[in-house]
Amino acid sequence: MGGTLQADSRLLDILNEINHIWPGISTDPVMLMGFSGGAQFVNRFAYLYPERLRGVVIAAPGKTTKLKTGLKWPDGVADVSAIFDGMEVEVERFREELSGKVLMVVGKEDVMGEDMMELKDFLAGRKRSDGKRTSRVEGLKELRRNWEEGGIEVDFEVMDGVGHEYAGLLPVILKWLEEKVKGGI
Repeated sequence: MGGTLQADSRLLDILNEINHIWPGISTDPVMLMGFSGGAQFVNRFAYLYPERLRGVVIAAPGKTTKLKTGLKWPDGVADVSAIFDGMEVEVERFREELSGKVLMVVGKEDVMGEDMMELKDFLAGRKRSDGKRTSRVEGLKELRRNWEEGGIEVDFEVMDGVGHEYAGLLPVILKWLEEKVKGGI
């Protein structure tokens, strides 16, 4: 598998197989949507394969990877080439392929409690420096700012009254997808 995400290789294999079995179904490029951990995958897949994507929906990720060359993977993209067998994050290509074709969406009540933060820090080998709660809202706002600073236009929605629930985000996601498909992306 080399240094790929492995899941990225599997997805590409599946898309190629669909294209082979059902040639009438377009699999290059595709719209890719992920929720929670799946949104983390979409965030990272988009950096490595922007040419395979018509658009992306990043919904309520717990962790994001910024388009920053000063931060190491998975926080940023500084060492992508070393980790992923020479693959590069080509910022200009990323911007050309996906600017205006991104929806970031999260529930306003999507807050990780202290117990979840302690577990995440423990698993990452970090000590908690404060007792503050954090939210997926703030994490996604940071990713949006990062992408917009890089010239990537992003549609961004925070849904009132919604926690970490896919069903609560679905109306906004479906409306966005419908508008984008009707608009020709």
